[in-house]
Amino acid sequence: MSAPKRPLRQWVSVRGGSFDLRLGTSVLDEAGTLLKAAVGRPLGCALVCDERVDTDVRELLRRNLTDQLFSVTVVVWDAAEGRTLAAAGRLCAELAGAGVTADDLVVAVGADDLLAVVSFVCGAWCGGVSLASVPVGEAALLRSTVMPRGLGAAGLDEALAVAPASKYVLFDTEACRSFAPGGEHPAPSHEARALMAATAMATSEKSFEMLYDAAADLLAGDAEVRDQLLSDTLRSRGQLVSSTSAAVRQSAGYGEAFARALVRVTCGAVDAGVALAEALRFSGRLAAGVGQLTMESVLFQDDLLKRLGLPFAARAVDERELCDALTRELLGRSRRMVMPLATALGRVRPTRVEAALLEEHVGAWCAAERELAESKE
Repeated sequence: MSAPKRPLRQWVSVRGGSFDLRLGTSVLDEAGTLLKAAVGRPLGCALVCDERVDTDVRELLRRNLTDQLFSVTVVVWDAAEGRTLAAAGRLCAELAGAGVTADDLVVAVGADDLLAVVSFVCGAWCGGVSLASVPVGEAALLRSTVMPRGLGAAGLDEALAVAPASKYVLFDTEACRSFAPGGEHPAPSHEARALMAATAMATSEKSFEMLYDAAADLLAGDAEVRDQLLSDTLRSRGQLVSSTSAAVRQSAGYGEAFARALVRVTCGAVDAGVALAEALRFSGRLAAGVGQLTMESVLFQDDLLKRLGLPFAARAVDERELCDALTRELLGRSRRMVMPLATALGRVRPTRVEAALLEEHVGAWCAAERELAESKE
C-alpha cells in the first residue's frame, strides 16, 4: 500500500507579512502540535466556530488543542452576525470574556463573514493576537485568507478594509470543503472556480494557460489537480495583494464591483460565484470597448469560464438599477470612475471608464441576459 500523500505546505505572501499554508487530507489532525509551536508555551485559546460547521470538525480541533495543553474556550458564532462593526464588537466581548491576550491564540473556523470579522479584530486585539484560520470551502480559502471582505459601515458594504491577520491557514480537503456532511462536490464551488479565473487573468498568460489546460480535470474531480490549483491560485493572489505597485494590488479586485452590484440588485438570487463569472464576461467586453483588449482575448476568457463550468445568470435585470448600483460601488470608494480591466490575458490594470460607455455596456449585458432568461422559459 502506498503511503498517504503529504499535505501541501507553502508560505503565502500578503500585504504586511505572510502565512503558513497547510493544505491536504488530515491537516486538522496535526493542528494542536502545529499551533503549539506558534505561540510557544501553550496558554489560552479561543476557538471561534461558525454555527454551521460540522460538530465533528469543532470537536476534533478542540480535542487536539486541549491535548497540547491549551485552555480552550469554544465560541459558537451566529452566522446572522454578518460583517459589521457590531459583530466585531461582539467578538471583542467574547475574547475579553475568555481572557484572551496578545500571548494567546485564536482559531477561526468558518467562511467569508466570520474570517473577515476575526481578522479585523485579531489584527488589533491587545496590539495583535496570533490567528489560525480554518476556512470552510474553497472560496473562503481563496478569498478570506489573503483579501478578506471588508466590514460594512454607514450603509456601505465593505466600507472598512480588513487586513489579513492569519499566521497559519489550515485547509483540510476532506473536513473543510463544506458546511454539512453530504454537501461535497467533486469540483470546487462556482465562486472558487470564478476566483481561479479572475486570479489567472490578473497574474500572467502562463497562469491563464495552466488553468485553461487543467479545467477539465478540475471539473472531473481530480483531487491532485484541485489541490495544486488551489495552492497556485492562493500564492498568486498573495503576490497580487502584496505587490509594491498600487495598480497590481488593485488588479486583485478584478470583477468584484460588478459582482457585488449584481448580487445586490437581484437580492442574492444570483449567487456570488455566478455573479463573479458574469462580472468577468462584462469586464472583458468593457475592456474591449475602451480599446485595450482584443475581442480574441475576450473570447478566450469566455472559453475559460465555459471550460470551468461557470453558468450564465440568465435573469432579467433592470439595467437602470444595475448601472446605478455599479456606479455607487465605484464612486463609493473613489472619486474617479475606475475599474480593474484586462489589457491582455494575464494582465489587469485600473482603467478609467466614462459613464456613457459604462451605461451602454450594462444595457447590452442586461439585454443579453434577458434573452437567455426568455429562452429558458
